[in-house]
Amino acid sequence: MDIVNSYQEDYRIRLNEAGPGGRLRLHALFDYLQDIASQHATALGIGLPVLMERQLTWVLSRVAFRMDEYPLYGDTVRVSTYTRGFERLFALRQFELHSLQTGRRLGVASSNWLLLRSDKLRPVAPATAFPALADIDEQRPVFFPKLDKLPDCATAGHEQEHRIGQFQIDWNMHVNNSYYAVYARDWLAARLGRPVRLVDMQINFNAALVFGDTMRCLGEADEQQFRVDGVAADGRNVFQAAGHFVVAEDAAAG
Repeated sequence: MDIVNSYQEDYRIRLNEAGPGGRLRLHALFDYLQDIASQHATALGIGLPVLMERQLTWVLSRVAFRMDEYPLYGDTVRVSTYTRGFERLFALRQFELHSLQTGRRLGVASSNWLLLRSDKLRPVAPATAFPALADIDEQRPVFFPKLDKLPDCATAGHEQEHRIGQFQIDWNMHVNNSYYAVYARDWLAARLGRPVRLVDMQINFNAALVFGDTMRCLGEADEQQFRVDGVAADGRNVFQAAGHFVVAEDAAAG
């Protein structure tokens, strides 16, 4: 099998993807990453058409990103991706974002994905399901080598509640992961009482929410770092997020 372990796509930032100051919105950044991951998976023969036939599904388990610069409305962003093979139950995927206007690298991301059975949502070893992809020889970097479990917040507080509406529900009938990134950022902005720009963040997705569920966000922050947990009404930890930020007086990333 001839494996093409590179994929890229150009995304022009549309008006609805730009926030205050004209900068790329956080949820749109996540949309780009999800979209190109899906396209590359399909090109590799492990995308939605194949998964549906085999009653399997990919779910994002952990992701970390760092953005040196958020591009502007009308800019075109070239997003490239490649896999780094499988590690136990995880499939590893990397991303790079470049500006076609300046040629500069805007940011990078690393992600871990789980392969689940659609009916029982039990994990399947991806190397067993797709053995032809188990020995990919890829030497390009892993930008965040250790996407480990995150510790519980030591002094969590400042609760913010969300009720899940139809708009947040995706293909898999649960809240799309891009919204958890926004929930974490919005908790931080509310905690500080002013807009923020995320420099980097890791999110671990621990449980799924569906239409009508409620979730409390709580956490802790200092002048540069933050930690946020999302907790469902039944006590499940839905997501954990941690990262660094700067105050953005013009809300430079919406």
